[in-house]
Amino acid sequence: SFYGSSHPPLSPTFPTMVRGAQLPRGRSRRHGAGWVAAVAVAAAWACAWGGCAGASGFAFAPEPAAAAASPGPARRQLLAALATAPAALVGGGAALAAQDIVFGREMERPYGTEIDTARGGNGLDALDLINVFGRLAGSQCFGAEAQTGFVCQMGIADLDDKIFKGGASVTEAEYLERVKTLQMRWPLKMFPAMPRQSAGAAKIAEMEDMRQESIIRGLPLSRNMYGMASTLAGELSKEFPEKAAKQLFRKMSSYSLCAPGTLVRENMAGWLASKNEDKALAWGDILRTIGLFQIDWPPAATRKLRREGMATSA
Repeated sequence: SFYGSSHPPLSPTFPTMVRGAQLPRGRSRRHGAGWVAAVAVAAAWACAWGGCAGASGFAFAPEPAAAAASPGPARRQLLAALATAPAALVGGGAALAAQDIVFGREMERPYGTEIDTARGGNGLDALDLINVFGRLAGSQCFGAEAQTGFVCQMGIADLDDKIFKGGASVTEAEYLERVKTLQMRWPLKMFPAMPRQSAGAAKIAEMEDMRQESIIRGLPLSRNMYGMASTLAGELSKEFPEKAAKQLFRKMSSYSLCAPGTLVRENMAGWLASKNEDKALAWGDILRTIGLFQIDWPPAATRKLRREGMATSA
């Protein structure tokens, strides 16, 4: 089953699975290939000038003077090709080195900042989506209960309580109206090493974004990240990201094979049951449901500018 990771992807074209991880440079294999190429060229030169004898033993033996003075057509072609080999090897090595630098930087760079700026920031802000999910999810957490004040997974029981309210289906307008009135609580994410220990590990989803947003809003900072997350959740409850709520509704409606503009309880129950043994979606599942390419993790400066723009327009 896939519980997902809230971290995005390995390059600007594919959001990294481990957000902020220092991934390995991709240099050793490239440089190894370069050494092999150098040895091969050296061996070819030796064959061209000294002759190759005993292919199985890789022994080299000098040719008679007459043969060396008047090489045959095959030898002449080989010598002409090898004459340009050093320059090509040097040029190729430089290209590989430059590629390594770019590759190394790309792999080492934490997801966010430049990548999101390059994508134009047209997707859903991850904090808007976490605002919606934090309203819909419940305390179920991979077979245990999340700590007080936090949520973890969204199952059909949570949707019954918060969205369907005894009905067989809801329209998009009804869904938006009900989600808007819900209190947001900060979600936890799966503990990948031991999913069933996620509740005990209590890993905060998008913790770096939570910290940055707290700073932008001037909220008190503390080493107690759980307290900071609860405080920020209270602030986010006052704001309703309608775009993110609509997007999640439409994705769930589509994946559960409901008619456009509706969410049918029976269909949702079947879809959730097919996802995993918990029959519920965690934060990582929500990211995959929306689509990683549709979500932005913008840097703090971009979020600050957006917030200032929203305040000015209001």
